[in-house]
Amino acid sequence: MKHCVLILSIFTVFFECNSIAQEITIPAESYAFDKIVEWKGKGAILFNRDPTGNTRKVYMTHVNSQPTTVWNQSFNPKGENYYMIYGENTRYVYFLDNLELEDNKYFYNQLNEAGTVKSGSSSLLVLFKKLGDFLPEDSELQDVVVTDKSLIHIFRHYNKKDKKYTQLAIFMTHNNFLLYGVVIGEKTAADLENVNIGGWKYVGYDGDEVLFAARDVQSKKRGYAIQRYTSKAVLKETGFIESPENDFIQLENIGFGLTGGNYLDKKNTVESSVLRSINGKLYMSGIEHSASESILSLWMYESGKWSKVRSHKLGGVSKKTIKIGVNALNEGLGFHIIDSSGDRLIFLPFDAQSPVNELPFNQNSIYNPGRLLIQERKEDFALILPDGKLFFNLEQLGKAGEVKFEFEKK
Repeated sequence: MKHCVLILSIFTVFFECNSIAQEITIPAESYAFDKIVEWKGKGAILFNRDPTGNTRKVYMTHVNSQPTTVWNQSFNPKGENYYMIYGENTRYVYFLDNLELEDNKYFYNQLNEAGTVKSGSSSLLVLFKKLGDFLPEDSELQDVVVTDKSLIHIFRHYNKKDKKYTQLAIFMTHNNFLLYGVVIGEKTAADLENVNIGGWKYVGYDGDEVLFAARDVQSKKRGYAIQRYTSKAVLKETGFIESPENDFIQLENIGFGLTGGNYLDKKNTVESSVLRSINGKLYMSGIEHSASESILSLWMYESGKWSKVRSHKLGGVSKKTIKIGVNALNEGLGFHIIDSSGDRLIFLPFDAQSPVNELPFNQNSIYNPGRLLIQERKEDFALILPDGKLFFNLEQLGKAGEVKFEFEKK
């Protein structure tokens, strides 16, 4: 069937069969757009800044299915670099000037859905001292995450005398920027030499509830100790969840997604499985070996037991430790996997009827989680909106002038 083209003053509409595609033109800014990031469910943000470095200001343009720009905004990082922190279902994005503290402080620019930017800094010295005999400069930052209610920094402090690791979490609420701290737990150096025991890690959130977990052995059963907190660091619940009886191979857990752990150049943790929480449900993923192949499996915890949701053959047995990063989305788990077959992305949907998606990994992958959900046009930046799909040709970045998006309406 031939295309029927209708040209409008703002954008072009293409009719083909029963689908509708709209070409959305975004006007040129003072500098070429050099970066694009998905704000999942809300659209895309284009970035541009002075390539000469004469000004540090970063300009942002929000695009969705509307025929024009949703909003334009800017922020001023302290230096050339900044770190974007974002989480699934969150209403705020943070741009941190620094991950490692400067004079016990971190500096931030907070962006909300309306395009409002608020800038500030938070000093952690007083809060650290309230939590015990700790100082920020003696503590190692392990992760920074965003939940619906808070920005959370996770630190680990090592006491050389006692050979003991203490993990701390500092919560900053979005609406009033108040700080709350908690000691999550302690592990000895001897504990962490056991592959079945691990440090406390952020697992996910559901509304006001934030979940941390640590690999543990209780009553000779392998599993995860868990702790649930409010967004103001108030402990709500502790517990223990056994792992499935299946034997999972050891894997190197790497960062994946817009979290502090993805940016930090730290030694990655060796795990037997990875735990994640999304929308109040717990999911565990691991890799099992048969005689001739590796199998990536996804499990769900419900009514006190684990059930296998999906599995996917990875190919031949890897002779090296497989590296795996996990990003929990509403629709399923996205995996960044580095093994003998290369560097790739795999998406395992929670819905058994939805297809598994596999595509190459590149540096844009962490900025485009929606790409995991879309099978077609794998060379493009792609995301899903409530009313359709949005595509962007990445070759437009770095070139002066206007850029174009293609929106396919449902």
